Amino acid sequence: NNDGETPAASARRREQQELAHMLEEAAACYMRALVAMPNSAPALAALAGVMRQQGRTAEAISCFARATLLDPSDYVAGSEFAALLKETGRVQDSIIEYSRIVHGAPHIPELHTHLGSAFKDAGQHDEAIKHYSTALRLRPEFPDALANLVHSLQCVCDWRCRDEWFLRLEKTIAQQIAVGQQPSCLLYTSDA
Repeated sequence: NNDGETPAASARRREQQELAHMLEEAAACYMRALVAMPNSAPALAALAGVMRQQGRTAEAISCFARATLLDPSDYVAGSEFAALLKETGRVQDSIIEYSRIVHGAPHIPELHTHLGSAFKDAGQHDEAIKHYSTALRLRPEFPDALANLVHSLQCVCDWRCRDEWFLRLEKTIAQQIAVGQQPSCLLYTSDA
């Protein structure tokens, strides 16, 4: 126990130490698996996920890149890879990876939403709108796609159907709040 540390702080510190130890054990396990099977895409993707949690970003990117080359059809690993690229400021690389995944799994609305968000971060709102719209065609009740679509439409000053979009968004947010979910977005209204 550190001097002056509250019991809650001490418990959090112990939990963090335990998590760090478990992550180290998991990384070591996946590394042993890769010694036995050096071209195992699942082991590489799992190791990349652990390294990402450990903050070993460059190593995680390298493992994800290798895993997705070995198994391009693993859209979960590809999506995690693209998300990590985006988080590290490599938005164009993220767009390339998400585009590759969406091409292989065009029926998955989450992938279109993630690709739309990468396009939005790159300032390519027309492309973002296209992918958010596709996600909503695939799953009409998809709060994240809806909130991001409405935001992107505002960014390009597309006011067609604005009232309908906002009513739909308000309804979605009310439903989320009613069941205790964090709203997909917070509406901002101005009296100005």
